[in-house]
Amino acid sequence: MTTGCGSKTYTPTAEAAKETLNRALTAWQKGEKSDALEKESPPINVSIADWGSGKILEKFEIGAEQSVPGEGNKLFVTTLRLKGAKADTKTKFVVIGHEPIWVYGENDFKNLLNMDNNKPAPKSPRR
Repeated sequence: MTTGCGSKTYTPTAEAAKETLNRALTAWQKGEKSDALEKESPPINVSIADWGSGKILEKFEIGAEQSVPGEGNKLFVTTLRLKGAKADTKTKFVVIGHEPIWVYGENDFKNLLNMDNNKPAPKSPRR
């Protein structure tokens, strides 16, 4: 598997990936900052938009691993309950890497893979 930048990635075992996702979501649920996981061994980097934007995770349940045709990524459909939400949501998470291990929300991962096609940020007007 290669990322949008052309570098090869390591795919953890399903058990290691699920354990890493559980550690990340537990930290979120406890109110920890995602960058605190970077100090763990192995380090865990997180790219989950809801966590980064300050939403509070009240509850989660990690489902079984789902296969991704043609990909070696570990993908888990997870049920989340965010504070203030009217209902639980099903969210997909991708886990890849070794040191560090990366945990991506599905949209964050798609943006990573498609970074060559992302629109550039608008230029600020000159004064």
